[in-house]
Amino acid sequence: MTTLATIIGVLAGLAALLIMAIHVYAYSFIWLSACQLRRELRHHQRTLSRTEAQQRITRHEGIILVDAPSIGWNVTRIWWSPETDFVPPSKQTDQDSLASPADIENHRRFIDMTKGTASLVEGFVFSQRTVKYLKKHFGLDDCPFIFTGGVVLEQKTRTRK
Repeated sequence: MTTLATIIGVLAGLAALLIMAIHVYAYSFIWLSACQLRRELRHHQRTLSRTEAQQRITRHEGIILVDAPSIGWNVTRIWWSPETDFVPPSKQTDQDSLASPADIENHRRFIDMTKGTASLVEGFVFSQRTVKYLKKHFGLDDCPFIFTGGVVLEQKTRTRK
């Protein structure tokens, strides 16, 4: 009986370690992707320090945007854009689509590497801390949200067909 309990305990411990390892790997990949994105955007003059973004928001210049670059990993990015023509999400949703038409349009206008106007302020914020981050650094309770992970996955799916 003691041997069986030991085996079960070891297997449960290994399963827990495996789950932790997967999370460390995934979050490391997302963080490194954010670092790479910042480098790429810096070449196009599309990065902004948090201090500069705070000053611009205080002067009522532009808007702060939040986007979710992945599906299910609870990470967001913070952007500042001089453009304020954000398309609000529709009340109706398409059940066959991961991204709404508003998300697709807003991604194109603000986030897209070739056409977007937004500057990256912060490349990695856990979603659970996003509201506190916005309140602490920009005095905002809410801001526009873009589901980039869904938009990118939809684009990849369309190009495969």
